[in-house]
Amino acid sequence: MRSTWLVVPVLVLVLGVGAAASEGTWPLVIDPANPEHQALFEPVFGTPWEVVTDPEGEPAFYMGTQLANIPTDTYDRTRYVLLTDEKLLNPRLDLKSLGGQEGSGNPSHFIIFAWQDYRNFYYIYPAESVETRVARVVDGVHQTLYRHGEIIWVRDRDWYQDLTLEVLEEDGQRKVNTYVNGRLAMSYTFQPGEEPPAGRVGIGMWNLAHSAYIKDIVLTETTK
Repeated sequence: MRSTWLVVPVLVLVLGVGAAASEGTWPLVIDPANPEHQALFEPVFGTPWEVVTDPEGEPAFYMGTQLANIPTDTYDRTRYVLLTDEKLLNPRLDLKSLGGQEGSGNPSHFIIFAWQDYRNFYYIYPAESVETRVARVVDGVHQTLYRHGEIIWVRDRDWYQDLTLEVLEEDGQRKVNTYVNGRLAMSYTFQPGEEPPAGRVGIGMWNLAHSAYIKDIVLTETTK
């Protein structure tokens, strides 16, 4: 297993098991083996999501290859689970991902933020594809805000990769950063009128035969 430490200023009050879920205080440090933490996730339209033992012998969430039944009146290419019912303006989500043995592993991820409903949300798309991007869905219509044009994710079934979403305000502007294995891999400053509202956060993949183990999930709000 390979991991990289990344230090970013965040709110640092960590509560006991179940307290964060009930009181809406941060960060949420998710234990896949804890039933109260399992209940924090809401699979959307049948997205597969369960707790299993990963190849390292530890509990992890698993997104399998079962397809979700996404309605056609929105962006239907991704399946995802939502984390808590809290709406955050400047979320930071950290996680580790390892490709599953079934399907094609984890060639990409979607991290959802500013989710209002299934027809209105934003996402980052770190991928082993030049289609890496920052995008949003408005009234069911997909809009690419920034096409990065470079591969920033590597499919791997042998070691966990670190992935971080960070939405923040800097010098009076809203921006979103994507970190992969501790490195700033993609950054975008929102243009006037594009700024994401407070919303829910989620974890997703293409609505295809992909799979991944996901653990070490931490959700908080940035202080910047």
